[in-house]
Amino acid sequence: MSAADWAVLLGCALLGFALVSWLLALIRQQRAPPLPIGSLPPPAPPLPATPGDSVTEQVSRADISRSWHMILGVAERASAEEIESAFQARLAECERVAFDSIPGTDERRAAETRRERIRAAYDFIRRQAG
Repeated sequence: MSAADWAVLLGCALLGFALVSWLLALIRQQRAPPLPIGSLPPPAPPLPATPGDSVTEQVSRADISRSWHMILGVAERASAEEIESAFQARLAECERVAFDSIPGTDERRAAETRRERIRAAYDFIRRQAG
């Protein structure tokens, strides 16, 4: 084998090593949790609800404008991606509570109320940004 053959063989080996390393890093990244556990602030307590009231009637636009970031659990200057991921995470928490609780219980109603509050906060900030 000539020196050119060895150079081509070495180049292909390095390229193959780089490709496999990149694929393994990509797979490991997908398996890692999106956020470290415990990095989010504690969820905001649900609003006191009276039967039949909707959250949009309970929470005024001024209240949402002051507390949207606390409802979603992000900083006031959070990026759109952070807001979107926090919104999805909060909805997932509400869905998990609603799924695990018995229909008609206070826990399930509180989760539904909280879900509506989260959606109202997300809709508010989305309108502000858009």
